[in-house]
Amino acid sequence: NIAGGCLIDTGVYTTLNSGKVEAFESFSRLRRGLSEDGELEGQWNMFSRFSSDAQQFCLGCGIALHDAGLSDPQKLARCGIVTGDNFEHERDQLKYFRDYIEGGRELGRSSLFVHTLPTSAAADASVCLGLAGPLFYWRDEDDVLGGLYTSAEDLVAEGSADYIMAAYREGDRVLCLLLSKADTGQDVDVHDIQSRLKAVLDERKIKCGYC
Repeated sequence: NIAGGCLIDTGVYTTLNSGKVEAFESFSRLRRGLSEDGELEGQWNMFSRFSSDAQQFCLGCGIALHDAGLSDPQKLARCGIVTGDNFEHERDQLKYFRDYIEGGRELGRSSLFVHTLPTSAAADASVCLGLAGPLFYWRDEDDVLGGLYTSAEDLVAEGSADYIMAAYREGDRVLCLLLSKADTGQDVDVHDIQSRLKAVLDERKIKCGYC
């Protein structure tokens, strides 16, 4: 069962249950506005240090959680993330390691090295939102979204977590769908959900005068 969801672009987002569609100027302003409205859970004090795609990923997950009405820290601790393995941050990490090696840094500075190591958007979201469930990367060249949804279903069904966030980046957009144990008895077409949310965003972007 999909308890809630969000599709977030670089300047607008929409939610699955509430049907909310909001434009925003920047991820930092969106974060501030949502926090002031009490719509974000977790610790966001490190948000400004995240990369732009990590900020977007964290916000998408946070908005999806709010759309599902999930705010209890104990329940959030039983929530995990499954996301597509598209080698996010690979260039940043290679650049970092190359600079570390070519710069001749020594083991005496290993503490500094560890605390500045590039991370992933999904890992940042887990820490930021207090999600202590499993964190997996799924790679499926044929149907990434379908594979994510199926693996998320399996993790919930086998009791690895009470909730799983299936999060998928496609271009400038991040789709976040929260799966729960509740069984509605209805078949879910995750691709249809993605298409409907895309249509909503595209319509709003046209009205706002940008593409």
